[in-house]
Amino acid sequence: MPESMSVLFKEVLPGHEPSDDDLLKMLKDRAEIVAGFLDRITLTRLGEVKFMPNCFNSAPTVCLNNRLAEKVTHPSDGLSLQGFFMQVWSREDDGAKYHLIGFSRDGEWLEVVVEEKQTAPSTYAISKVEILNPSPQEIVSKYLVGYRDLLDFLTIEMQRWAEASRERHVRLQSVADRFVQEDTILKAMCAKPEEVRR
Repeated sequence: MPESMSVLFKEVLPGHEPSDDDLLKMLKDRAEIVAGFLDRITLTRLGEVKFMPNCFNSAPTVCLNNRLAEKVTHPSDGLSLQGFFMQVWSREDDGAKYHLIGFSRDGEWLEVVVEEKQTAPSTYAISKVEILNPSPQEIVSKYLVGYRDLLDFLTIEMQRWAEASRERHVRLQSVADRFVQEDTILKAMCAKPEEVRR
């Protein structure tokens, strides 16, 4: 039984509703499990992440890289940072800022604060990208997410990776089978008569 499943069913569920401490323990355990796979999985670069620029109901259509101002402040190679991300909303109104949380290839939680400036009427460009390494407690206190949302975040990514791995395995197996069949035919075609009889 996976360790996270053990925590869930042996310690959390029997007799009471999970508390924040219970969920935080599960989240830490799940993050450690996910971190063990990150060196074998293709992840998204921060600059390629799409987000919703204006309202809750719009589709995430704006890519960070495509909305950068000519002079943008961000950490060195920050937009090349790999991980998986989702947009969140602050518990307090902080003006023209967008927020992402993520989980990096290094197994660290990420907080990305994006500021933009108006460059022309109805036109905006990103002027600053700040990348922080918060704890899950800090994420939950600052943004409209809870520990269960963070658990779901990791679950969805693992499901996506597992499905992609299954599809890759099927394709790889098909190619390998084809090569074996072709090699078998080639050996038969190229074999000398006495080799065929043997």
